[in-house]
Amino acid sequence: MIEFIKQKMIALYSFFVTPPKACWIDRSVFEYVNKFDGGKVINLGSGIGTFDEFIKVKTIDLDIRANPNIHIIADAHYLPFKDGSIDCIFSNAVLEHVQFPWIVSKEINRVLKKGGYVCINVPFLNIIHDSYGNDGQDYFRFTPKGLRACFQDFQEVKTGMSAGPMAFLVVYLGSLISTLVNIRVIGFLISLPFKLVLYPFFYLDLLMKNKKWETFADAFYFVGIKR
Repeated sequence: MIEFIKQKMIALYSFFVTPPKACWIDRSVFEYVNKFDGGKVINLGSGIGTFDEFIKVKTIDLDIRANPNIHIIADAHYLPFKDGSIDCIFSNAVLEHVQFPWIVSKEINRVLKKGGYVCINVPFLNIIHDSYGNDGQDYFRFTPKGLRACFQDFQEVKTGMSAGPMAFLVVYLGSLISTLVNIRVIGFLISLPFKLVLYPFFYLDLLMKNKKWETFADAFYFVGIKR
């Protein structure tokens, strides 16, 4: 029962800190994954399945902790797959939680087939979120150049902004309100009315697709091919 309540709280938190589907500035990272219908696709760090609705192909869901939808429990630093056995690896909002993302990149390269795709989405401007219901620790943030450096063994296909300035601003203000109370759960509940008021502002990101807004981006993506 406690675990059930915990999962529901995490899902509720994710709802308020995740831009609505219609507000993603660029969903290319998902579009590339969806090309692999019938292929072996790994959802690396799939968690509670927050982004499952974006993915239209069958995936093998891997996470470091058990969840009802998880197929494999494993550490991303040590992927339990044979060399050159995977068609595509997708990962959303995970690399910031791993201690050594460059090692994870090497592991992804090892298990992908030649010509296989890596599709990564990560936060840039975002609150530290290992203290808001997320079991994982929060280590890193990535710029487009940082993503290219981390995945330098891959041929870049596309890199860009997936979530814009308003996504960050909404999350930041809502989280700021919740921290005014020392008891985390109470602070979160108190902040809910404010988050509901702020929620429509997510949609202003649709007016901020120009490259100049990348300076204030909430998240970036990288798509690459194994050479």
